[in-house]
Amino acid sequence: MNRNPIAEIERARSALWSLDAGTDRDNWVKAGMAAKATGVDFDTWHDWSAGAGNYRDEAECRSVWQSIKDGAIGPGSLFHAARSAGRTDDGEAPAKRPQSHQEKRKPPEAPKPPTHDPRAVWDACAPATADQEYIARKLGLPDGLRVYHGPLTIAGVACEGSLVLPCRSLAGDLVSLQFIPTEGKKLFLPGCRLPLDGCLVVGGSIKDDGPVYFCEGIGQAWSAHQATRRPAVVAFGVSRMASRRYGSTTRPPGWCWWPTPVRSRSVQRSPRTCTAPGRKCQRAARQTSI
Repeated sequence: MNRNPIAEIERARSALWSLDAGTDRDNWVKAGMAAKATGVDFDTWHDWSAGAGNYRDEAECRSVWQSIKDGAIGPGSLFHAARSAGRTDDGEAPAKRPQSHQEKRKPPEAPKPPTHDPRAVWDACAPATADQEYIARKLGLPDGLRVYHGPLTIAGVACEGSLVLPCRSLAGDLVSLQFIPTEGKKLFLPGCRLPLDGCLVVGGSIKDDGPVYFCEGIGQAWSAHQATRRPAVVAFGVSRMASRRYGSTTRPPGWCWWPTPVRSRSVQRSPRTCTAPGRKCQRAARQTSI
C-alpha cells in the first residue's frame, strides 16, 4: 500500500512518542536508530529524549544520533516497538509477544516513582507577574503560570528564576512542568513522562461555540489568544502536534492549527496580532470572529 511520505513522517513521530524515553540505554539507542530510519529528524528525537528522567544533555543525544549509520536498522522496527507498547494505527493490530512455555509469566513491575513530584514543585512556585523576563519579552500573559525559586537544576542548568508552565492531561491532571530559564532551552521536570495528551490551555476554558487554536509553544499560544480572544492549546513541541490523542485525525471539531513557521523564518508578535509567512495565517484569521 502506497503511503503519503509526509503522513508517514507524522506517523513515525507519533509512534516514537508512544515509547518510553526513560528506558535503558540499549533500547534508547535502538529507538533512535529506528526513528532515523523512518525519516524522523534529530530535533524530534531530542525533544522525545529530553522528557526522560535519565536524560543527560543535548550533546550526548547528538553524538549518538550522528553515530547511527544508514541501514543499521529498518524503519519497521519503530512501528513494531510502538505496537508492542500497545499503540495502534491504521487498523494495525498490536504485536503479540511470544510467551515462553518453560517459564511462568512474571507480574508487571510497579512503576518507579518520579524523581520529582510535579505537584510539590508547582506548589512551591510563586505566581508569575507581567514583568517576568520571558513574559515581558514575548508580550505574553502571566495567567496560570508561576516562577521557580530554589536550588533545582535540570541537565546542568539552574532553574532559579525560571518561568514554570504546568503540563496537564486532557482530564486536568498535573503530569509535568516545563521550565523556561533566563538563558538556554526550555526544560521538562526530570522523571515525569509527558503523556500524548499533555498540554496547557491558554485563554480560559475550551468551549463548544468557537475555534480552539493548536500551537507548538507558549509564545504562539499567547499570539493566537491575543489575536483572536479564543483559547489556545500548547502542545509542548511541534512533533507532539501530530499525536493521535489530539492530532489532526481525532481532535474535536473547531480545533485549528495555529500557523507554525519553519525555524529559518521569523514570527512577529504584538498583543493583538500574529504574522507568519504564507497564507495559512490569513486563513486562520478569517475563520475567527474577533
